[in-house]
Amino acid sequence: MNYWFGPKPKLLSLNLKKPGLTSLLVQKTFLVNPLSTLFHVGMVGALITGIIMEILYFSSWGAILNGGGRVITWMHGGMGLLTAIGFMGVLARFSGSRSFRVASGRMFYVDAVLICVIAVSGLDLLLSILGILPAASGWASTIHVTGTMVWLLVSLFGGGFVSHAVGTVAYRFTNGHSPAAFQTFSSACSRCGKCVEVCPEYEAGNGLPEQAPALKVRRYLKQYQGSALPSERKAIVEHVYLCALCGLCVGVCPYAFRHYDLYMGLLRQVNREQEGEEVRA
Repeated sequence: MNYWFGPKPKLLSLNLKKPGLTSLLVQKTFLVNPLSTLFHVGMVGALITGIIMEILYFSSWGAILNGGGRVITWMHGGMGLLTAIGFMGVLARFSGSRSFRVASGRMFYVDAVLICVIAVSGLDLLLSILGILPAASGWASTIHVTGTMVWLLVSLFGGGFVSHAVGTVAYRFTNGHSPAAFQTFSSACSRCGKCVEVCPEYEAGNGLPEQAPALKVRRYLKQYQGSALPSERKAIVEHVYLCALCGLCVGVCPYAFRHYDLYMGLLRQVNREQEGEEVRA
């Protein structure tokens, strides 16, 4: 059989059970790209050790632990280095994969800039600790900490990497097709672009970004919830029905996100609300 998208797709989500958090962090990200796993593990480790460093700095625990603070500092630097190496792989995939760029959206650029600021200032601090560079000025530490705080806030509320991390944890514990499941899916989707590569609707739509499966579910949900006019809701529903419901997006999703079920759940939600409107009328 010949596929319009090239080689036969590799199905990654044959098990319909939601993966655990550890599996999502390591195993599933490895299916996307090994360097993505490095980025995820390094980021989690850097955040945890960074929080511990701040607690030791602003408390008396550092003196109690004697040299423990230095050990945490070294661990934080190592995790930061892993994050930087992994992120270079993410950047390479972003530049080399149109599907990844389509699914990622503009927020990727914001994440990338802020992460680069954090990485450069952190590398300066690490090289200073190793004695390769002169002792770092207070500005390097200030930029590193401030940059991290700004990135966490901007990325969380702007729908970036941090929002993805929080959404992934929340999605893992949502059930059925509730509004919460839709909302968490919107953030949990990693924007890897695997579903874009195999979507016949995306191909038929001449490669328009709005036809990408991951983007369609988020866009439909946002438009439907933000629209009060029945005529607009009807147009959205008709557009949803354009999905071929072939299930390929489900099969190739490395995170086992069930786009098909989300479509059907959204349609059921629409039907229930329309029935309620008819009763009130």
